[in-house]
Amino acid sequence: MPTPPAAGTPPVVQGVRVPSDKPSRESVRRFACLKDYTLTTLSRCVSTAILLVVLAWAASDSAHAQRATNHPACSGAEAWAPSLAFVHLKNAGLADNDKVDFTKTKVVRLASEQIGKDLYRQIHDVKFSEKSGGVIEVMTMNDASHEECSMSGVDVFIVSRHLGGR
Repeated sequence: MPTPPAAGTPPVVQGVRVPSDKPSRESVRRFACLKDYTLTTLSRCVSTAILLVVLAWAASDSAHAQRATNHPACSGAEAWAPSLAFVHLKNAGLADNDKVDFTKTKVVRLASEQIGKDLYRQIHDVKFSEKSGGVIEVMTMNDASHEECSMSGVDVFIVSRHLGGR
């Protein structure tokens, strides 16, 4: 007949510890904030949980940013999307070569999503600075690959005005 376990130790069945009703010291230490229901202790516990969630989010966001760097680099001022955006603006009579200072053109890739094997749909914010001080802002959408930024035509959306924010 096997010897019964000493008082306070969980029973062992064929070399496996069976959890007892009493929490271990480690689990009590880990969740110490839950044993005292004071406002200060609970607020620390919630703050710690929020911090852990934010850190996990930041780590996943950083990993996503690293994956996104493998997308085609089509964000230059002379790239396909901004060049065709200007052509569309010019054809619509909204811009003119003589009125735009191309050295101040700013292009920011807002999104790039893989839609096929080495095929990505990209969204860019393009700002053309006029010599008069004005800015013409457009959003572009086109498909690109690592080999060509011009895998499709460019859809151009004119930003007429900003409301709120920056």
